[in-house]
Amino acid sequence: MQIRNLRLTLDALSHGGPVILKSVAPDYEYDGDNRRTDKVVGLRVTVVFPGNGYDTQTVKVTDPTDRLSVLLDKATPSHPVYVDFDGFTASVYTMRGEDGRWRTGVSAKAAAVRVVQAPDDLDLGPEVD
Repeated sequence: MQIRNLRLTLDALSHGGPVILKSVAPDYEYDGDNRRTDKVVGLRVTVVFPGNGYDTQTVKVTDPTDRLSVLLDKATPSHPVYVDFDGFTASVYTMRGEDGRWRTGVSAKAAAVRVVQAPDDLDLGPEVD
């Protein structure tokens, strides 16, 4: 089996735990020479997986409408922004870096991102304002 044929679910990456928004940025189109253009083609949404050792993952979302930054600006450690993705897919890739070494990573994409309620079973400690 080729490693590039493995498909990962959001549940597998998060170990069944919540998905917390870390950052949002525009995702730009690249031309044939691999140079970035000014055309925004989506969002780059970086999330944190508390159930997976607080590992992070950037997900390319095809919907370019940023409804999250305003919420992220108001988020606190005791009240983070929880998200879920529509049409989420992820796969493993390997590539040789400029230094000649092989690197393995996870590439993820989704059609849209949406805010969800905090899981009821989370103990985030005492509330801090």
